[in-house]
Amino acid sequence: QEQEFLVREEFDTYTAHRLAIMKEAVGVAVPAITRRLVCRLEHHAYKACDAARRGEDMKLGT
Repeated sequence: QEQEFLVREEFDTYTAHRLAIMKEAVGVAVPAITRRLVCRLEHHAYKACDAARRGEDMKLGT
């Protein structure tokens, strides 16, 4: 079940409302970022950049 964001305040601008939603999303997501996750994503990005330098096509969904 999707969790609804609890941002219910009044905002002067659409941008202020979006910023409040993003701040709440960061608060939820940051605890899930672990050292292992960062290392895995860094390795994945390195492999993709290396393949691009060699001129290989990018495989979607991997």
